[in-house]
Amino acid sequence: MDTITVTLHAHLKKKAGTDRVELQVPPGTTVSELKAVFLEQFPRLRPQLVNVVTLVNKNTFYLEHEALPPAAEVTFLPPIGGG
Repeated sequence: MDTITVTLHAHLKKKAGTDRVELQVPPGTTVSELKAVFLEQFPRLRPQLVNVVTLVNKNTFYLEHEALPPAAEVTFLPPIGGG
């Protein structure tokens, strides 16, 4: 199993009650699969998780189907309003 650290910001952090979560996932887990594991612990974040951008190891954006590297640090970035 790989340990993936998920970092949360803004309203995700507030609703989860934490800014960081460590999850155990099988090697080769995709972003989509990681979200499913995350939602087992934080089901009320499901509506917000649909619109996040996934940043891996602080510098690479990943799509839903992409496999995470071992010991990745994943940040779920919520949409930023403005205008």
